[in-house]
Amino acid sequence: MTREGPWKFAAIHGLIGLTALGLVLGGGWTWMGGVGTVGLAVLLDLTLPEDRDTPDYRPAWLLDALPVAVLPLMLGLVILLLWVAARGDLFWIGWGIHALTGFDPLATRTAGGWLGLAGAVLSTGMMIGSAAIVVGHELIHRRTDRRAFAVGRWLLALGGDAPFSIEHVFGHHRHVGTPTDPATARRGEGLWAFTVRSTVQQWRSAWRIEAARLARRGQPVWSARNEVLRGHLMFGSLLALAWMVAGSAGLAAFAAAAVLGKLLLECVNYIEHYGLVRHPDRPVELRHAWNTTAAFSAAALFNLPRHSHHHLGPGRPYHRLTVPETAPLLPWGYMVSILLALVPPLWHRLMAPHLRRWDHRHASAEERALLAAQAG
Repeated sequence: MTREGPWKFAAIHGLIGLTALGLVLGGGWTWMGGVGTVGLAVLLDLTLPEDRDTPDYRPAWLLDALPVAVLPLMLGLVILLLWVAARGDLFWIGWGIHALTGFDPLATRTAGGWLGLAGAVLSTGMMIGSAAIVVGHELIHRRTDRRAFAVGRWLLALGGDAPFSIEHVFGHHRHVGTPTDPATARRGEGLWAFTVRSTVQQWRSAWRIEAARLARRGQPVWSARNEVLRGHLMFGSLLALAWMVAGSAGLAAFAAAAVLGKLLLECVNYIEHYGLVRHPDRPVELRHAWNTTAAFSAAALFNLPRHSHHHLGPGRPYHRLTVPETAPLLPWGYMVSILLALVPPLWHRLMAPHLRRWDHRHASAEERALLAAQAG
């Protein structure tokens, strides 16, 4: 096994920095983080060689530091978004940048108007979805590491979905591929319908799971021990802080960015298991998730596209995930897949041959019977 530094996993940190730079430059530059992320992801996933390697990454401390470092970076980015939305010079950010560099960001912010603010919201929302929530997903599986789990919950809270830490770990990983799982997209189901169904059902599932946990401990469901309630309060506290420091414009900007981040999460949920089925009484296997060998997707998303291996060992650290030869593969990287899924008829048409291939090569006899029953 070769030994490498884990610096490729700092790609998302660079994109957060690119987004922050765009917010400071103002005007049309505020779109740089969102548009640039999409463009880079598409270009690099289509041109870089496929990535199936799992080297021995060293140093070990950096493997833990890289995901944890996303939280302060994202908090800084959200503060910049509030500065863009605020009427005054929030926290004297503009004055400080001008004093240090001679560049006056307040002038370009004013010149950008609502178009600059819209770009800032879009770009920040992209980072919430692709950085905060993705890293949050990695860290909530480390429930025995209280610091990492707390960081993961706060990262998810930036997208308004800290309760994801409950339903995903104790619901999705148990029910994936079955009708019980809200996060498994059904064949023929469009992305937009899936997003509504998945969101509502995941929140209901998280509440049921947490209520059952508290009942086993003899504790009331309406209490400070309820992690679902605490998760909603975390997001509520962020909204309140946004309003306190940046007024109604800051509140609206942060709320809109959070919603965009949550939408991106559901886009990822949609493509990861689209059209796959599993008998409820059978164990989860490699065939029950789509994977990709696209290099940039793997680096920027902390190996999330190696999804089959993740489901076989949810607590396995991101840097140890592999792409098994027998795992089903998406023909595109994550960003290309998401862009295609945004147009449901196109997505369904392009995925049809890959689903037929899955039925023939991967599905068990029981699963083919389930598919036949669904079609009938």
